[in-house]
Amino acid sequence: MWKYIYNQKPKATLLLFLTSIYSLSSVFFAYLIQNIIDSLAISNEDRFASLSLALIVFLIINYFSGYLSTVLGASISKNIRFYLKRDVFSSLIKQKHQVFISKTTIGDKLNIFENDIELIEQSYFKNLISLFQSIFLLIASCIYLFSINFLLGIFLIVFAIVILFFPILLGKSIDKRSNNYSIKRGEFLTKLEDFFSGFEIIKSYSIEKVVIEKFSGILLTIEKKLYSLRKKVASCTQAMIMGNYLIIAACLVVGGSLTLRNHLTLGQLIAVIQIMNIIVQPMGNIGTGVMEIKSVEQIRFKLERIIESKNKQNDKDFNFCQDSFKTIVGKKIQYEAKEEKDQFKLKNINIEIEANKKYALIGESGSGKTTLLKILANHLEPTSGVIQVNEKAYSNYGYGLKNLITYVSQDSFMFKDSLKNNVTLYQEYDESIVNDALHKAALDHTFQAELKDANSLSGGEKQRVSIARAVLNDTPVYLMDEVTSSLDAKVSKIIEKNLLKLENKTIIFVTHKLSRDFLEKMDCIFHIRDGEIVESGKLETLINNKSSFRELYEKNQEF
Repeated sequence: MWKYIYNQKPKATLLLFLTSIYSLSSVFFAYLIQNIIDSLAISNEDRFASLSLALIVFLIINYFSGYLSTVLGASISKNIRFYLKRDVFSSLIKQKHQVFISKTTIGDKLNIFENDIELIEQSYFKNLISLFQSIFLLIASCIYLFSINFLLGIFLIVFAIVILFFPILLGKSIDKRSNNYSIKRGEFLTKLEDFFSGFEIIKSYSIEKVVIEKFSGILLTIEKKLYSLRKKVASCTQAMIMGNYLIIAACLVVGGSLTLRNHLTLGQLIAVIQIMNIIVQPMGNIGTGVMEIKSVEQIRFKLERIIESKNKQNDKDFNFCQDSFKTIVGKKIQYEAKEEKDQFKLKNINIEIEANKKYALIGESGSGKTTLLKILANHLEPTSGVIQVNEKAYSNYGYGLKNLITYVSQDSFMFKDSLKNNVTLYQEYDESIVNDALHKAALDHTFQAELKDANSLSGGEKQRVSIARAVLNDTPVYLMDEVTSSLDAKVSKIIEKNLLKLENKTIIFVTHKLSRDFLEKMDCIFHIRDGEIVESGKLETLINNKSSFRELYEKNQEF
């Protein structure tokens, strides 16, 4: 986290200089008050007039140094927030697909931005700057206090340290409670998003009452965690306030006794009280600052792990061209989804995909087609086995695989944005190229300028937008997972025909539609059953073999 402050080094240095001036001006104010009162006590008009003028100069310096410190601090906080949020987002968005899906929920990720980063800014970064200011102010105040009466200064400082030490002891458990609240808040946001996303189901099955009760239970849990945290903070805060009163009382009792014995002037007594007021603030700030920095330690470690994970990622960007791709080969691929109840497995998959050929991956629901496709797309990592591109392991290409493979999921996600931005994915393309991609996906480009929210499209239109994205991405390999499942037969045939006509493209189709006209155009059909490729070959060969594929094919034809 230090790097975010270090990157603001010029501004941070100027801020420290301004806060130093502001701190010294606070001590100088006590000096002015002391001498003004003493000059009044001895009726020294000339000294009173000069000190009054100095007081006016002090007020001007104090105002501008305080104002500039606040503005500069706000500017530093803005930059730190920007770079921290950007780095966290960049790290999350560059995670491997499997890590992103399995490690934390969407609610947990939203909680990082809505809660964790705000806590880090308030309790960590601001306190680091405040600690320097407080330490500098404390040193300057102690020096002035010792110059008035050394023994009194020692007594009051030791007394203040003892009094203010108790809130720090009380605050030891705040870190744990703060982290617990952060975890529960992430769970709450996940469930809230879940309920809103499932609004249609909730209304269709009239389960509003059940959902409200479920929501109330989750809400009660998070509110209890927040109450527990605030109760602990309140006890620490109140202990700090009580400590301040005790310190001022000690100043009055001990300093008043010395004044009655003529060891202090009235002006010095008031200066001592003023200085102790100043000392108590930085001492309290140091205590609470350390406590608050400690309270977000686990959150800070979590953010640091996320950011550091970005540095460990392979960002190698190998630039594939159509001619450079030769083969994708999977050898003895095993995959076990341990987190799933049925513990689904892929077993000893061997597959070879050659450039510029068309393939179909056929099988019943749950046989492993989508899982295998996601492994080939590098969205999932096999439990064992090797996947190679041009006889080199996937890991050698890193982020460069995005230039080789486009994976089109059966779930057609749309950003809350225009049709054009959903097709281009915020990248710049020539309009004719965009229109050509829309045409190949059987979308009429004439309404593209008018449509501001692609989520208003039907399910079939959204699926066609996903296909248009893939065509526009123009990679050598396309992995198509049930991309025409929501389309009618006529539109499906148009799109399939357009995709098969694409030059220099390798395409793997996952489909339930076992149309003879479509399958005859495949260079090879892989039949997967219970996580294994049980047979492969061209359509006529598989049918003539009287194999399990033939049974599946004939059953589909009857249907």
